[in-house]
Amino acid sequence: MSKPVNSKVTGLLYIDDIKIFAASKSKLERVMKMFESSMEDVGLQWNLKKCAVAHVKKGVQVTAVSGGRVVESTRIPCLDDGERYKFLGVLESVRQEDKLVLECAATEYLRRLSVIWTSPVSDYNRVIDREARKIVVESGGRHLCSSNALLYMAKSRGGRGLRSVEMECKATKMKGAVRLHGNEDRAPGMVREFEEPAARMGRRSNFKEAAKCTEELGQELDLEHAQGIKKEVRRCQIEKLEDEIRNQRWQGRLVTTRLEDESLSADGCFWWLTEWKNCPSHTIAGLVGLYEQLLPTRVYTIQKTHTSGEGEVRCRLCGKAPESVAHILSGCSALAQSKYLSRHDAALKVLFYELLYDEGFIDEIPPWYSPDKPKPVYESENVKTYLNVPIYADQQEVRCNRVDARIVNHMCKRVMTLEMSCPWVNSRTRKDE
Repeated sequence: MSKPVNSKVTGLLYIDDIKIFAASKSKLERVMKMFESSMEDVGLQWNLKKCAVAHVKKGVQVTAVSGGRVVESTRIPCLDDGERYKFLGVLESVRQEDKLVLECAATEYLRRLSVIWTSPVSDYNRVIDREARKIVVESGGRHLCSSNALLYMAKSRGGRGLRSVEMECKATKMKGAVRLHGNEDRAPGMVREFEEPAARMGRRSNFKEAAKCTEELGQELDLEHAQGIKKEVRRCQIEKLEDEIRNQRWQGRLVTTRLEDESLSADGCFWWLTEWKNCPSHTIAGLVGLYEQLLPTRVYTIQKTHTSGEGEVRCRLCGKAPESVAHILSGCSALAQSKYLSRHDAALKVLFYELLYDEGFIDEIPPWYSPDKPKPVYESENVKTYLNVPIYADQQEVRCNRVDARIVNHMCKRVMTLEMSCPWVNSRTRKDE
């Protein structure tokens, strides 16, 4: 201890846990009778299964001389040398057994994590830490080569939105140091009497650990002016994750491109991660794998994993271009009239249903995953809509005669056309032209 406490401590009471200090057996019995009487006044009783007496002599826990019950009336047992007790859920002897508590917590956490990730629980409610990524990979929750930074990135920014125990622990230390420094209550003041001198003398201290955690985020901890520390810590953590993703030229390339594209909305690109709360884990893992370009294409196996040697890189479907994620998703001629067309129609019908609802043709909008398909033509007294219906002209030739969707309003004498495409990120400008 860095310095003695000026106040005399006779007991520590927290909700329903209590620790009593006494200099002798007789004093302990007297204090316990007093506590027992006070507890009976408010309707509380001892739980003998959770009670124990520890003998401490010159700072070392020893076995009681009697070796039996210290207080015969209450039948509370004594702890032998080396035995521990729990106070506020933490194992203690003459000091808090931090290392043992962390080992026990880690074992139990990994056990529960195995149960969670092997069960059909929604991905939205799952939590992960650095030591548990192997379990998630084995359970199909993420790709083996997936970016660790994307696991902890917010879902609105293209990540999995999972919280790191390490990051949360560091944030808790920083917030705890700020609260301890600014709290004027008597109990925190007693803790400050230990922590502040310990930090100045280079010993273990909450203030010292909080300052170290802040330096890792590239900031400096100012306890005197620490308003909004929670938001500032979160902002620094997000910036650190984004920098890490930006430096990953393979896995982080597409996510970085979307985040830095001013013409795109990050919230719009990744809305499904935040709004689709019942999305299965394998679906999210597959889509995130596409964002990270982890599809087992020929380019991936040759240039990234180096598992195929220097073989052929051309597409196995069309044989015209290198087989990459960009080519498979938007550049393969063998998929143009099948998979690409189905994807185009599925995206178009979502917008078309919105227009039909605005014009009063339908009473409710079907969900985007509904197998229902809109009819080619909807007609009312003043409005007529067309979906994938060719345009025919009597007086002139129309070369591009198939517009994706048209809405003809006879009352307003207005025609609205809707043309949709699903280009690759780098081809969007060319499509606009």
